[in-house]
Amino acid sequence: LDSAKALAMLATNRGEIEEYLGNKPKRTIIQASLPLILIPTTAGTGSEVTRVGVYTDSTGRKHTLGSPLMMARAAVLVASLLDSVPPSLCATTGLDALDHALESIWNKNATSQTRIIAQRAAIEILETLPRLYRAVQQNNWDKRELITKMLLASTKAGIAFNLTGTAAGHAISFVLSEEWNVPHGMACAFSLLELFDWAIADPTIHSELAVIGKHFHPESDAETAVSALRNDLHALLTEFEIPVDFPALGVVLDDPAVFDRAMDDPKLHNQLPPLSKEDLHALIGAKR
Repeated sequence: LDSAKALAMLATNRGEIEEYLGNKPKRTIIQASLPLILIPTTAGTGSEVTRVGVYTDSTGRKHTLGSPLMMARAAVLVASLLDSVPPSLCATTGLDALDHALESIWNKNATSQTRIIAQRAAIEILETLPRLYRAVQQNNWDKRELITKMLLASTKAGIAFNLTGTAAGHAISFVLSEEWNVPHGMACAFSLLELFDWAIADPTIHSELAVIGKHFHPESDAETAVSALRNDLHALLTEFEIPVDFPALGVVLDDPAVFDRAMDDPKLHNQLPPLSKEDLHALIGAKR
């Protein structure tokens, strides 16, 4: 989907894709892309409903490029196209969608409207993704209904983060992918629990996450619901065998400063509460 967006944009704007990347690009998008109809084959990136794409430059660095002029005219969701997605890809793309929803909540650009969409998306993903993963593992033919639900939930998460942007989890994930080729969804999930713990220090975010927690634990008060939600996230990562520290990745991290370039990523500065470089070092260093 992101490749299609880039090609459609370059067809109406001059230059090469790399000239549009980075915080100080040589070119900016000034013309609307060729008309696009996007059909996702995973659930998912949400790219079918966003104005952004992710691109790797000639040095191996990843960049987010975004403009309303890059948005598709329409998105079409076809569940049958996901019939052959294997369990590992089902898990990692699903976690990417979940991260989109949660990062849209603990985000300085969030509004009451985007939080409602993101909450709904997170609830639907948490309801559906574990069941879909098991159905894919067992190759159950009744998985089509779950695929449809997951596609819709992923698209809702895309609608939310299209308005807010993502946050620190995605900024950190870019470094993980650049340095150690960690798959994107897995890289986003790597710091999910730590950023959850960080985010709930904000009372508004705590309340928003409590709504999600109470959906699954209706008898709980707000504090217990948030704690239970964190446990649910931890259980999901465990079931999917997602590495959540550097030893599990097979990486020896000598110096957390390798993540300093995440501080130059605008996504990191969407995070609530804000993360300083020292905070980032502490978060990353604790995972060595």
